[in-house]
Amino acid sequence: MRPIALISLICLPLLCGGCSLRRAGAHYAGSMIDNGMSAYYEEQDLDLVKESLPPNLKLMEVLLRNNPQDLTLRTTLSQGYCSYAFMFQEDSDPERAKYFYRKGAGFTAGLEQESLKRNPRLMPALFWNSFCRAGYIQLDLQNPDSIAELPSLEKTADLLLETDPDYYYGGPHALKGALAAARPVMMGGNPTLAKQQFEAALQGAGAEFKLNLFLYAKTYAVQTQDRELFGTLLRKALEDSRELPEQRLANEAVRLRAKHLLERENDLF
Repeated sequence: MRPIALISLICLPLLCGGCSLRRAGAHYAGSMIDNGMSAYYEEQDLDLVKESLPPNLKLMEVLLRNNPQDLTLRTTLSQGYCSYAFMFQEDSDPERAKYFYRKGAGFTAGLEQESLKRNPRLMPALFWNSFCRAGYIQLDLQNPDSIAELPSLEKTADLLLETDPDYYYGGPHALKGALAAARPVMMGGNPTLAKQQFEAALQGAGAEFKLNLFLYAKTYAVQTQDRELFGTLLRKALEDSRELPEQRLANEAVRLRAKHLLERENDLF
């Protein structure tokens, strides 16, 4: 099917009259896209995804305008923009990455921390909101306003850990570890806690998820100036792996970023 025909098919329900029908159509189309996002996450060709993901994210924004309360669509947009910022923008254009992180966080903004205790189904939305915010902050650590966001974000990370510590391959552990290692000890950092959290993230399925290795090296190893650990973690991230085929895209992107980070070793230590 040609792309224009596919887009027409997805957007056809939005042409129906009446707000309720448009919302139903947007929800149906959004569910189709959300269910098909695995085709992206299983892809190993980074250039293909870099070119094709943005127009699909914009299409999802169009659908969200017609059904702004669709939490599934909002969560998918948060994850999509965060992933795009991390995989394709951080190394080449940090300012653009910050823009996409902020944009991603905006789709899941307004979720109260306490609401997760009442409704654990909000876990994905709150996790990706936190991931986006953390991504932005670590690129903006010279800004006092960004530093001021850390305590609130750390509380959210604690709540995510209480709710489902194994979500997204130990993602809450990795998030907590990255936040604890984001600052020197004299500014509130906690390298001991960071190490504990990263080691926890690398248990079970998280051991094969290269993002955990990369964040461990980029944050904790650099902050503590542990050069040996830095090299060990990144060399492991560079290894070819057939594990987690459902996360082939993320693992391939991390392999590339690990290569770039390892090339900067002499500048970081």
